[in-house]
Amino acid sequence: MSDLPKIEHAEVNLNERNRVEVKMNEGYVFYRLDSYPEGTPQEDICYSTWGSFSPTTDIKNILIVVERTPEIENQIY
Repeated sequence: MSDLPKIEHAEVNLNERNRVEVKMNEGYVFYRLDSYPEGTPQEDICYSTWGSFSPTTDIKNILIVVERTPEIENQIY
């Protein structure tokens, strides 16, 4: 994969297994729109600070980046 996606507030790298790793910067988390579609109640969403994806995954269009807040702190995995 020649061009890694650019994700705001995140470091994106290709690891030794040819997987795209996304590591969120301090104060930010993401969730997957394909797992939690628009309209999902906030309290039902699981957030992440890190993820590993296939290079064919459309990361740019499925990851929703949000600020890490006290309200979602117990939903970060």
